[in-house]
Amino acid sequence: MAMPDHWTSIFGMAVYVTNYLLLGVVTSLIGHLSFDQPIVNVLVLGCAFSFAWIAGFFSPGSPAGLGVREFLLVRLLAPCHCTGVATGITTLLRVVTLSGDGLACLVGAGLMKKAAATPG
Repeated sequence: MAMPDHWTSIFGMAVYVTNYLLLGVVTSLIGHLSFDQPIVNVLVLGCAFSFAWIAGFFSPGSPAGLGVREFLLVRLLAPCHCTGVATGITTLLRVVTLSGDGLACLVGAGLMKKAAATPG
């Protein structure tokens, strides 16, 4: 298997950076809309989420980082919000990301079914 060219690598990194910045926006909006918290720097929140996600991904025995990601995210959000609000934001963020995964699965299954039904 060959390594991707430079442009493919740059594009992939740009997609990941955009993804985590958008997750920072979502985290800030959850705090603002659900808990009446001030808008927090989305770069900081995106970095906090990415760190917690990576730690959860590499933790053995926890499916989808369950528990590990939440623990770290609550600890990383604590300087910006009280512990109770950080826990609420983290819980809602898990629900939002799980819902997004489920929606992506349904869309993918529908597209696969459509592709299988298309002749040629």
